[in-house]
Amino acid sequence: MGVSPVAANCVAFLCATACSYLLNTLWSFSSRLRNRTLGRFAGVSLLGLSLTTAISWTAQFLGATYWTGLACIVLTVPAFTYLAHRSWTYRE
Repeated sequence: MGVSPVAANCVAFLCATACSYLLNTLWSFSSRLRNRTLGRFAGVSLLGLSLTTAISWTAQFLGATYWTGLACIVLTVPAFTYLAHRSWTYRE
């Protein structure tokens, strides 16, 4: 489509975050769509992105394999974001 990988990844992140917000709000946490939860959800998502980037950079810096870095991300980031959403995003 003639766009840079960075732009494509930004669009993909925004689309994935929007879908994730809808599914998590309505299904996983059985909550209502609210501006407050949307803002908090976006904040947690950005923290998750930052954590992913930090883990990836650290693994690369330490000379770890791609798969080791990916395993660290998969074992850390989903648990972090779930706990953050449960304890902060959807806290009444």
